[in-house]
Amino acid sequence: MVWSAAATVLCFLPLGLVALIYGFGAQRALEAGDRGLASHRGLVARRWLVATVVFGLAIDLLLAGALVVLGAFSH
Repeated sequence: MVWSAAATVLCFLPLGLVALIYGFGAQRALEAGDRGLASHRGLVARRWLVATVVFGLAIDLLLAGALVVLGAFSH
């Protein structure tokens, strides 16, 4: 869940929140003793986490590319 929180803050908030929600759900299911549900929710949380990081990095690269094209870094 630490990685989900970091990705939420640093990469892309909407997708990161979904990863956090599934992470909390996995933790609650594990505390309740339902290992199958915890495993499923953990897998879903991991997929959302990867999507958050990939999407966030893609947006960052697109913005940096647009700034380069617009000449924001030229003297």
